[in-house]
Amino acid sequence: MPEYINHINQYVLYAEEALKLQRLETAFHIYVYFLVFVIGAVCGSYINCVAWRYVHKEGSVHGRSHCATCGHELSFKDEVPILSYALLRGRCRYCGEKISPRYVIAEIVMGSAFTAVSVVGGLSLVTARNLPLLVLLMLVVLVYIDTHTAPGKFVAAGLVWWAIWIPFTGDKSTIIIRVAVTAVVAAVLGVIYAVLAAKKGKKGRTE
Repeated sequence: MPEYINHINQYVLYAEEALKLQRLETAFHIYVYFLVFVIGAVCGSYINCVAWRYVHKEGSVHGRSHCATCGHELSFKDEVPILSYALLRGRCRYCGEKISPRYVIAEIVMGSAFTAVSVVGGLSLVTARNLPLLVLLMLVVLVYIDTHTAPGKFVAAGLVWWAIWIPFTGDKSTIIIRVAVTAVVAAVLGVIYAVLAAKKGKKGRTE
C-alpha cells in the first residue's frame, strides 16, 4: 500500500476521533447547562415562596410550603419546579383551586436567566457574582408586584453583594471609580427609600 494512503487513513482516523471528542464536549455542555437551568428553576420556586411569605408576614425560612388557598402542606412531589405545575395542570392537588401562573413563570424565567448568564460568562467570577444578583432581583420584582414597593433590605443586600465583588471582577484600574459609583447609587436609593417611607408613614397617620 502506498505511503500516502497510510497518511490519508491516519488523517481520517484523527478526524473521526476529533469529531467524537467534539460531540462528547457538546453533550457535556448541554448536560451542564441543563443542570444550571434546573438550579435556576429551583431558585425561582424558592424565591416565589420567600416573596409570598414576606408579603404575608410569614417566616421566609422556617415552615413547610402550603397551598395559598386551602393551607394544606405541600409534599415534595407538589414542589418540583415546572414539572409539578404541568402534571397538576395548574391546580392544587388537595383543593383543586387554580395555582397562580406566576410560580411557573418565575421558575422558567430564573432557569433561563441562569442558563443565559452561564453561557455568556462561563465558569468565572462574574458568573458567580451575577447569579445571586438575579435571585435578589427576582425577589424584589415579585414583592413589588404584590405590594408596589421595593423591599429596601433586599435592594441593600444586592448592593452589598455587588460591592463585595468589585475587587475581584472588572478592570483593576477602575476599582475606585466603581466603588464610588456603587456608593452614589446606594446613597440615592437610600434617600428615595427614606422619602417614600416617610410619605407612607405620614399618609398612614393622616388616615
